[in-house]
Amino acid sequence: MINCRCMKQTTGKELLAKLKEGNISPEERRLLEAWYDEYIDASTAFDDVPSFVKDMQRLDEAFPFTNRPEITRPSLHRLRNFRIGAAAAIALIAFGAYFLHNQHGVRPLNQISQQEVLPGSTGATLTLGDGKKISLNSVENGELNLEGGIHLVKDKDGQLTYILQEAQMGRNEVHTLSTAKGETYTLILPDKSKVWLNAESTLTYNTVSVQRGQRRISLDGEAYFEVAKDSKHPFIVSSHGQEVEVLGTSFNINAYQEMPAVETTLLEGAVKLSTQHGASALTKVLAPNQRATVKQGEIHIREVMGSDAIAWKDGFFLFDSENLESVMNKVSRWYNVEVVYDNPSLKHETMLGTMSKYEKLSTVLDIIERTGIAQFEVKQRTVYVRKK
Repeated sequence: MINCRCMKQTTGKELLAKLKEGNISPEERRLLEAWYDEYIDASTAFDDVPSFVKDMQRLDEAFPFTNRPEITRPSLHRLRNFRIGAAAAIALIAFGAYFLHNQHGVRPLNQISQQEVLPGSTGATLTLGDGKKISLNSVENGELNLEGGIHLVKDKDGQLTYILQEAQMGRNEVHTLSTAKGETYTLILPDKSKVWLNAESTLTYNTVSVQRGQRRISLDGEAYFEVAKDSKHPFIVSSHGQEVEVLGTSFNINAYQEMPAVETTLLEGAVKLSTQHGASALTKVLAPNQRATVKQGEIHIREVMGSDAIAWKDGFFLFDSENLESVMNKVSRWYNVEVVYDNPSLKHETMLGTMSKYEKLSTVLDIIERTGIAQFEVKQRTVYVRKK
């Protein structure tokens, strides 16, 4: 293991923040990369739990954290808690990543022919009730006064806030906030609920939030919601054949069109989820750390780590026994690239792991190549996926 005494003054969390912000020093970066290379070259299958835990103990000693969880001989579920509870585990550091393929061992990295593609950033387009489009990337920070008494504030951190003194002030319009590939944005709705919108997603809502006793919005794509409490007016999110109803809580909805099912993950509070199948309606209530999957009018619920669902919001890719097609869909949305498979069977290969979303595309593909699943070639903005 690398001797990390030179970094005792810096915690892993600080290093991760430096990596995310792009101001990590060359010495710190070399040390992290050296650890990553050494760990990957020596790693064994993920189901070798004792070896993995031993590695995590040594890493935790090298990069101290406060309030870190006790490391025991855990189940895989407990391992996941430890790994994600980590912005706390150094497994998230080097490139914010480790990858262990569930069928292949780790193989040496192949060279990737590519040009550099940078990660996504903050940006969105606001469509007003009259169809006018405002690129939030190009307007200055500060207050935006629209017709009909609608006031918004755009801040330097990429957040749009509706400013209404009373629910009935201003004209009632339908607004749409859309992110393209490679964009994310944060919105505070007129009722003060906060929404984080992932790449290639669309949120539609009214500027007067309460309509017929409800706060109703629609989502295409993925978003994380922190809903303002209002016991008199339920907050309802419609997305691809399902409705999620809450009074005030935190949850994530993944409803991209290419997804085989809509996933709703609850972090805090409670939500009621409904879907229509033929003439009958089905309703379920979620508790924290549960995920509902809606497909063809059926609702399936399972226990999860709720925080895993919002890794994207916190700056990470997280793949939990996820197939390569799903992984590359996320990469495609964030880096604004197209993905072409040499062999369709590659789409079904699975992996698990997590990495920073703020690396260049070349780094992300390098890490995935280390799993032995596939190799990549990048030409302009197309990623070609081929067998090793």
